[in-house]
Amino acid sequence: MADASEEVLEGVDVGELLDELRAIISPSLEESGVKADWEIAADLPPIRVNRTGLLQVFLNLTKNSRLALRDTPNGRILVTAYALDSSVVIRISDNGPGIS
Repeated sequence: MADASEEVLEGVDVGELLDELRAIISPSLEESGVKADWEIAADLPPIRVNRTGLLQVFLNLTKNSRLALRDTPNGRILVTAYALDSSVVIRISDNGPGIS
């Protein structure tokens, strides 16, 4: 039996998780005038991860991007996900001013 303090990781469908992220953040992005592009590969393998924790990381990253883009004309966020060897790569980027 697993120790109660051990985290149980579940097999997560990355495409479904990113669809959920899109549903959550789209209204605030539209309200802020920020466009989002999604490039999610269709053949992503499931990943073993804390689903809620990963979603929270994505929410934090996209919120930071939205705030950084508030004064940027034509602000855009790009979310990409693809398989690379035995890994899944997920990138969230924006065209904001960056951090000095």
